[in-house]
Amino acid sequence: MRTFLDAVLQNGGGAHFDIMSFHQYPPFAANWGAPNGPGLVEKTNAIRQKLAEYNLQKPIMITEAGMHSNSPESPENQARYVTMLYTQALVTNVETLIWFMLYDPGESYPFRNGLVTNVSSANPRPQRKPAFVAYQTAASKLAGARFERTFSSEETKDKEMVVYKFIDKNNKQLFVAWLGPISRNDSKSLNLPGTSAIVSDIYGTTRTVNDGDDGKVDGNITLSVGAQPVYVHIHP
Repeated sequence: MRTFLDAVLQNGGGAHFDIMSFHQYPPFAANWGAPNGPGLVEKTNAIRQKLAEYNLQKPIMITEAGMHSNSPESPENQARYVTMLYTQALVTNVETLIWFMLYDPGESYPFRNGLVTNVSSANPRPQRKPAFVAYQTAASKLAGARFERTFSSEETKDKEMVVYKFIDKNNKQLFVAWLGPISRNDSKSLNLPGTSAIVSDIYGTTRTVNDGDDGKVDGNITLSVGAQPVYVHIHP
């Protein structure tokens, strides 16, 4: 219920819990004005602001979050969501984010929200979904990274493009970028300063982009960014 947290805090409940926890799923994003991402940043900021109104600072844990891979979603959308969600968890500096679930639940549950398929007599070995590979890639690319800033729409030249800048574990510039909303199939250009970049998709496939690939040498690289996020390691 929308008034639950207010009611708890108004009645002094803030003194009786140590960690603030909430869930995040795709239908919630619209409630926080987030058409181009999971809404985790917006929701976390709103909850922190609410706690601050009562002079409270609590560690935040996302104890349940995810997306299913069956209709009306797709295995590709689920994989994209994994990347977006864990990127935003790092942006918001939450303590923990737990994907629900590792494996698809039983047939009585309508949503196939696992990173791998369910085990049954007909399917004795779970199969990895694209989302499982995206999860592995996110863990590899984002481990040890430090969030630096979010690009403005003036920098991206497009209000639907999301770009986050990090400093990775090797002290190199790392950008994560995508074009919202999650189901679109087109792409747009993003310019970043640098002479070259290693661009990785959410499944770990890499390519090199150089200054000049767009026909002009100007100290910038030009990337094509769509709804599937990309990881970009920049070389100055």
